Amino acid sequence: MKKRFCYGLSVASLFAYSASTPSHAQAPQFPTLNTPLTQEKENPTRFYVKYHDGNKQRAVDLVVSQNLTIIDSIEKLQVLVVSGSQSEVERLQESEYVDYVEPEPIRQLYSK
Repeated sequence: MKKRFCYGLSVASLFAYSASTPSHAQAPQFPTLNTPLTQEKENPTRFYVKYHDGNKQRAVDLVVSQNLTIIDSIEKLQVLVVSGSQSEVERLQESEYVDYVEPEPIRQLYSK
């Protein structure tokens, strides 16, 4: 005797689950499709702040004192992802705790 599996029920439940879960494509760390890439290249608002080994808390305090927003932290690379104006972020480079500051690279999909 063959066992039968009801595919309609499993497909329907999978569809219901995928429709109810939130999409991460609209997360703030990704630029929306409506934002022109040339504008982001000319006026970057997110920067990588590389701090020296063992100085994470001092770098965080420095960023907060400059009224900048910390978006993320990459622990392995000792990098803080910071949001703010370019002139405010460049002032961080004068600190002895910060190694360098650079604009966050713009990533985009290539297709034909």
